[in-house]
Amino acid sequence: MKTPASAAIEWDQRPITPGICGLVECIHASMAYQGLDIDLDELLCVSSAPFANYLYAHEVNQHDELTYSDQGELFTNYGIFESVGYYTGWQLMEIERIADDELWKVIKYELLLDRPIVSIGCVEPLQPVMVTGYEEQGAKRLITVHTDSETRTIDLRETKPQGDSEVFVNFMGIIRPSESPDWAASLNKQRMTVLRWAAKHATSKKEFFHETRENYHTGQLALEVLPEFLQREHDENFWPYIANMVRSRVRTRTAAANRLGDWGRDLAAELNEPRVEESLNFAAELFGKAIDALKADDVELTDALTQYAKHEYDANHCLRDVAELLPSPFG
Repeated sequence: MKTPASAAIEWDQRPITPGICGLVECIHASMAYQGLDIDLDELLCVSSAPFANYLYAHEVNQHDELTYSDQGELFTNYGIFESVGYYTGWQLMEIERIADDELWKVIKYELLLDRPIVSIGCVEPLQPVMVTGYEEQGAKRLITVHTDSETRTIDLRETKPQGDSEVFVNFMGIIRPSESPDWAASLNKQRMTVLRWAAKHATSKKEFFHETRENYHTGQLALEVLPEFLQREHDENFWPYIANMVRSRVRTRTAAANRLGDWGRDLAAELNEPRVEESLNFAAELFGKAIDALKADDVELTDALTQYAKHEYDANHCLRDVAELLPSPFG
């Protein structure tokens, strides 16, 4: 049976923050459109986005520091799609590096079933977008793409979804409704899992990304080397990258400030351990201070980032304290 030549989803413009935050926002928006009512701050936290710090380790790599640091703002080794899918019970898939014809079939299939798609790039390099429509016009393969501020039509015959990126090639995020199996871990256990990862990530010196096949400074070390990174000479793309990083950090750390207190209350009650609540409340407070530092209008951006790093460094110590109080994941 021949598929329809076009399909379109009625879409209200929604905020899409740069980087990893925007990916989670797009996943959340697709879920909301398909009928799932879930708190965005909670999804951000269970995805690990508020706890991730990656900075390209130029000392041990050979590629452009800025390009790869920018790519490091898009994912964590905890797994954004995997963790959100596990938490919600929905089927989330990352499709990448498939043939152009197969990609077109996937786009048509999902949109005909009224399921908005997440992608990266299309309009601005490495920025998350929503794909909500397609149309075949002769040889043209048109898709409707929503950024943070505009709606645009892209011809996939002329423009690759990710432009010149060698990392994200024909990338699409698929979001399908489903239910958690009976054996799925409880929400509190999933929260404990991401908190353990956050503590380990904070103390790691280096992580290897399979997406970029490069090494990154992580956690506390990434915060420590940030001032030096800011002082080195960079090209004209540097400050737009920093501006996008700040926007993403403000939004994700806001989620941590909003949700960690509730996590502390719930986990302390389940574990009968009041110190968990105390430490997570303190971490939430420190994330709030980190946000205030990034949003300060009366200081230079480099000074604001240095203050931000100090507060987040202290917040990570609280997360490490919490992880030591949590039961072993192996029982």
